[in-house]
Amino acid sequence: MGLSISKAKELRDAALLLPRHEHVRGRSIGYIAQHCNGVGAEWMAHARIDGVSLLDLANLVYGWANPASIDHDLGYLDGGDWEDRKRVDDAFLENCRYIAKKNNGWWSITRYRRLRQAEHMYRLLRLFGWTAFNHRTTEDRLDDEYVSEPDEL
Repeated sequence: MGLSISKAKELRDAALLLPRHEHVRGRSIGYIAQHCNGVGAEWMAHARIDGVSLLDLANLVYGWANPASIDHDLGYLDGGDWEDRKRVDDAFLENCRYIAKKNNGWWSITRYRRLRQAEHMYRLLRLFGWTAFNHRTTEDRLDDEYVSEPDEL
């Protein structure tokens, strides 16, 4: 995984303009660069077709959705239960639809192709995303919040 610092900044800034960006807010560019990869699963970086990684191919076709992917990557990293995963996936779909509509007029074929691609990506996430999601119990999350608190004097 990982993005360049400049790409992480560009995508973070774009993600903050989306309607659902709760996981991006407050994250450093370095953290985003280290933990996010844009569209596609981590394993895709290692799978190759004729020397080209599947992750590069996914970003070529679906790269328009990268700002939505940043919040989604961070949401999966934050983890939670099955309901949290559904909320993160639903936010990804909402953000992708927003990008497709905002950047392409109603007359544009690209708008409708991207809306269809967003639905396809969403279905893939719902089917296979459980393998990447950080499943955690409420106690695990409470422990993290306790540890992240500054020491009291």
